[in-house]
Amino acid sequence: MRFSNTDSVNWSAARKAVRHLVAAEGYLELELPGRALAELECIPHNEETTDLQPFVHYLTGESLKDLERFEEAIDPLHEAARTMPAPYNRTVWTSLGECFRRDGQPVLAEVAEMFAEMNPELVESESMFGEMDGCEENAEFDMEAWEASSEDWGFEFDLDSLDDMERPEKPRFDF
Repeated sequence: MRFSNTDSVNWSAARKAVRHLVAAEGYLELELPGRALAELECIPHNEETTDLQPFVHYLTGESLKDLERFEEAIDPLHEAARTMPAPYNRTVWTSLGECFRRDGQPVLAEVAEMFAEMNPELVESESMFGEMDGCEENAEFDMEAWEASSEDWGFEFDLDSLDDMERPEKPRFDF
């Protein structure tokens, strides 16, 4: 298949972005995360590279994690985990959990690691609660997914008891 010059996608820009991604991954393998970050900073965020952004976020987070800048690594890793499809995002969730743990947030680390271990059919780059916009009323809870996944976790949870519990503040990320 041949593309004409009038195609809406600038294939040259996309190819350059892929080259930067490959170079960044190579630098990470060589344990040169600073150079990997420099390569990733060369990738523009535009129409031509939109589909590559989850990978840019992932490699950025991995680079920052390797530099032991765990707090800075959390945002790009969370974005990558949220936008990559399951099961490909399992590694990202695991890495995010490690950053949370190293940043002194063990509860969020456990949640991220739980997502890494979940059945990929239940996780499609968003939580079982969908978009919450800060309001519990907007949540669409998938009871079937919850029941299936709670069996995988090895514990049972009574959802009716949630109404009697005090709700904590909204966490930094919606899992």
